[in-house]
Amino acid sequence: MNNEQEIERLLKLLKAKEWQIRCKAVKALGEIGDSRVVEPVIQMLKDISWHVQLGTIWTLLEFRDVRAIKPLVEIVEKKAINKSVRASAVEVLGRFKDDSVVDLLYQLVKDRAEDIDVRRGAAEGISYYDELRIDDLLLALFMDRTENDDLRYDVAGLLGELEIKRGFESLVTALFDVTESAAIHENAAYALGVMHDLRATQPLINALKTEDGGVRYWVVNALGHLANKDVVPKLIEVLYKDKSSGVRAGAAHALGDLADPASIDALIKALKDKNRQVRWWAIEALITIGDIRSIPALIDKLEDKDVGIRSWTVFAIGNLGDEQVIPDLEAAIKNNTTEDETSQRFREATTKAIKEIKARHQIL
Repeated sequence: MNNEQEIERLLKLLKAKEWQIRCKAVKALGEIGDSRVVEPVIQMLKDISWHVQLGTIWTLLEFRDVRAIKPLVEIVEKKAINKSVRASAVEVLGRFKDDSVVDLLYQLVKDRAEDIDVRRGAAEGISYYDELRIDDLLLALFMDRTENDDLRYDVAGLLGELEIKRGFESLVTALFDVTESAAIHENAAYALGVMHDLRATQPLINALKTEDGGVRYWVVNALGHLANKDVVPKLIEVLYKDKSSGVRAGAAHALGDLADPASIDALIKALKDKNRQVRWWAIEALITIGDIRSIPALIDKLEDKDVGIRSWTVFAIGNLGDEQVIPDLEAAIKNNTTEDETSQRFREATTKAIKEIKARHQIL
């Protein structure tokens, strides 16, 4: 079937009785990307199913055709429409980065009478305008304690992602303010990490003392983002001692982000952690560091009780090892005799790793 025939078939499916079929047809037309179908896709914004309306909004982003702007604005202005549809329309309008909708986005994000999801979508949408100076707007929203916490949560993340340095002090303050919610503490930590400001190093280390495991998780995540290898000893301490397996897993992940060979011994030790996620991220980190000193410990993990961990270990060994590891991988295949689907995938992954090692080292 050629492109013309496929487009014709999909246009007919836009009239299908089932909303699921109409939704798939809209998405498929977006993937084809032919500008001739923009108008029929725009008409799907009037579909009776909000699922189809939502799919259409994100498909129109694929086209990035200015003909979609006015219909999307109309969606936003019809307050009776599903709030998820309106919120997505607002964010997509922002992603179009068209000057004609800037005032609308500002109005929506500042309107306290507006639906909070729409305001959050507007905040996200306006963040795509690189040339706009939205520092004052975002700082004012974040620092206003009478504002909706969900919006402030999103804005905290934007302050970090847009690297708005003027927000640094406010984020640090929020991180330690006991009157703030745990969610604000978490996203303040996240924001300080993605802001990539090394001034955040000590405040984040201090924040590891909090009793809230969720906050500690985002703190170690942030320390990984900072790309400051001076924090490696503190992350190793967390990996060894934190009572939360989620935080230990986060520390392993962060050590992988930093990719400092000084953490290899700690990550090898973490391969014996009782928690699956800790072991998983320790393997991931060792793959990232790429040091062959970890191979003997990884070979031991071929006998891990969790077949998923064994498969991930095989992938690691396949990436790091040479021909000397082939007998161990072959033994792992022989020892894994269970006939369930997961075990079968393990044997297939191990066979693939052996082939890749042989090809890499030109072994017949």
